[in-house]
Amino acid sequence: MQDMLHPIGLSDNLIGYLGLAVSVSSLCGGMIIGPISDQWFRRKLKKLLIILFFAAITSFAITFITIPSPWWTYGEPIEKLQGDGQRDSRFGIVLVCVVLIGFFSGGIVPVFFEIVAELSYPVSEGTSGMCLVFVNNIASLMIIGIGSWLNTKYETIVSLCILVVCLLVSISVKEVYKRDS
Repeated sequence: MQDMLHPIGLSDNLIGYLGLAVSVSSLCGGMIIGPISDQWFRRKLKKLLIILFFAAITSFAITFITIPSPWWTYGEPIEKLQGDGQRDSRFGIVLVCVVLIGFFSGGIVPVFFEIVAELSYPVSEGTSGMCLVFVNNIASLMIIGIGSWLNTKYETIVSLCILVVCLLVSISVKEVYKRDS
């Protein structure tokens, strides 16, 4: 995060707070969206998952246009929003972006686990969850490998593209509920 956000004038401390904010908002997203899915999206999990993907993609897109990019100079969209030299408002803009990213990305997790448990029934929930975590870890290793040689200016667009691919794959999945309510 430091490489991406130093050019717009944020200190290491502020960037550290952004990391904390995305982690806490991700936890909150998972804790809040889980009960919402049980209450209002019972047997409509794919619909909720698509809503959450669109919200996460929108959050990433807003972040993409507010931080350094390969297509414009460092922080140009933020400077157009509030002028040069206003570090506090820059921090506020980026903070809102990362909180939204964390919340919606964290909210996707319990819904995704629940859909996988439904689709893989009669395989136990623990086994399907373990397989999902295994695939997630393999994908994470691949992303870390790519990230080690990728310029940080491209990381947000790569994340945005990964979310779009996940959305398209999720749309293509046929929703089937085999477990008893």
